[in-house]
Amino acid sequence: MVNTCPNSTKKYTVYMNIMDWFKVEHFYTTYEGNQVITDSIIRECHMYEDDAGILACTFELGYIEDYETFGLMEPWQTRAAW
Repeated sequence: MVNTCPNSTKKYTVYMNIMDWFKVEHFYTTYEGNQVITDSIIRECHMYEDDAGILACTFELGYIEDYETFGLMEPWQTRAAW
């Protein structure tokens, strides 16, 4: 997923079987030396209300106000992947 709108933050919710979430690498991480510059931001995950076997996780792309909380060096996070 890519956010190409420079002035907006987008949220994308992905619904997947719980076991599948644990089987995939769901981050798009770039490094400069040993510092993380960008990464996929998963803002929240919750059980899907209609099926307890489904986990819904929300990725946030764009300007991340609390980027330092995630250990990132840049506030603009434009990509998420798995």
